[in-house]
Amino acid sequence: MYERVESAKQKHVVEMERQRIEFLKQLEVKRMENFVDAHVKLARAKRTKKTTGGAADGAGGMELVATVAALPFVSTSTFL
Repeated sequence: MYERVESAKQKHVVEMERQRIEFLKQLEVKRMENFVDAHVKLARAKRTKKTTGGAADGAGGMELVATVAALPFVSTSTFL
C-alpha cells in the first residue's frame, strides 16, 4: 500500500514539474515576442522620424529586418 501511494506521489511530482517547465518555456517565448515587437515598433518610429515627408527608398525595411535578425535570441523564422 505504501509503495503505491509513494509511486503515485512521485508521478504527480514529475507531472507537475513537466507542466512547470512547459509553462516557463511558453512564458519566455511570449516575453521574447513582446521584446521583438517593441524593438520593431521603436525602429519604425525612429525611421519615421528620420524621413521628412519624402518617399522612402525601401532601404529602411531591410535595415529593420537586419536589426531584428541581429537580436541574439532570434534565430528561427518564427520571429522574422
